[in-house]
Amino acid sequence: MQIIKVDSYIVENPWNPWFFVRVETDTGVVGVGEGIGYHWSLAAQAYLRQNGEHLFLGRDPHDIEQMVLDTRQMLGIDRGLGMVERSVLSAVEQACWDILGKHYGVPAYKLLGGKVRDRIRVYANGWYNDFDARDPGQWAAKARKLVDQGYTALKFDPFGAAYRRLEPSEFRLAVDIVAAVREATGPDTGLIVEAHARFHPEAAIQFGKAMEPYDLLWYEAPTLGYLGPAPLKEVASRVNIPIGTDVAGISDLVQASQYLPGRAAGVYQPDVGYSSGMLEVKKMASLADALARLAESSRVQIAFSPTLLPGGLRVDCDCMTLHVAQTLDRLLTDTELGYVELGSQVIIVPKAVRGLPDGVLRGRVVRPGWVGYVRARAPIRI
Repeated sequence: MQIIKVDSYIVENPWNPWFFVRVETDTGVVGVGEGIGYHWSLAAQAYLRQNGEHLFLGRDPHDIEQMVLDTRQMLGIDRGLGMVERSVLSAVEQACWDILGKHYGVPAYKLLGGKVRDRIRVYANGWYNDFDARDPGQWAAKARKLVDQGYTALKFDPFGAAYRRLEPSEFRLAVDIVAAVREATGPDTGLIVEAHARFHPEAAIQFGKAMEPYDLLWYEAPTLGYLGPAPLKEVASRVNIPIGTDVAGISDLVQASQYLPGRAAGVYQPDVGYSSGMLEVKKMASLADALARLAESSRVQIAFSPTLLPGGLRVDCDCMTLHVAQTLDRLLTDTELGYVELGSQVIIVPKAVRGLPDGVLRGRVVRPGWVGYVRARAPIRI
């Protein structure tokens, strides 16, 4: 079996562009994968077009370890290059697992060591963008609605446009929002406050201490990401709340080895669309599991974008250290006490990935009305 063609697609949507690849083999088996698109989706598509032939064509999709090693070396990822290359490699790596699962007629998780759980707890994210985000009462009402829907955990960013530091009025308002959400959801709902890696350590510590009475699951990415693990460790040592890394803040196993020992954080969040794919993330989770046995770390939450949810679930289901997984509140129309069953059909892949031409295409996520119509750019082939 050999890879004979790789197509890439960008699907625009109201959140962030989705970057897909469609990998075809000489046996006719086709796999789909996704890399993080964000603000570099066009660059990822151009990079794949320029480098894809010598990186991927002619390879056996069984040889994922060798493909990742060769690609990392050729792309210079180990020398510090990053976002574009990682997104491309992650997407193609996932597509290879998709191909193998189809070839052998088994779910991909069975090829990654098998499952250790039948279902995975999910928290709602992205639920606070359709109301006045500076009104604590509206936060409370929406949070209560999600709990009534079945979610047992919610993640949110109460900081508005604040960056590096919080003005006193914004500080008080952020605390009021957290308090309102806690009161509305009750003591048993898990709350995660996200800072999107944008505060100086002293500001992060000040707010973290103010949140201690609200019993958070974790406090995510409180410090500026480019400062590395040291500020996170400082916050963790002074705030009595578990600290989480930024989503995609850990890009590979080497970086994980810098964050995991020494309790720089309590929750680690690699992203299957950015961290060289599913196998690399599985290795990070295994490292976390080993350190957890030594009481050096606690848990891993594997992150993924809306359309990456199936790929993430494939890894989640066989990671010993997984605590909870992310989803958007619009993705799941029916949750059983905030859990998703392994093998659930969570999303409908936009038709653009199936090879339709450029134009306005239906790219609906399960619940109608969120994405609606999305425009898919014409595919680029290598």
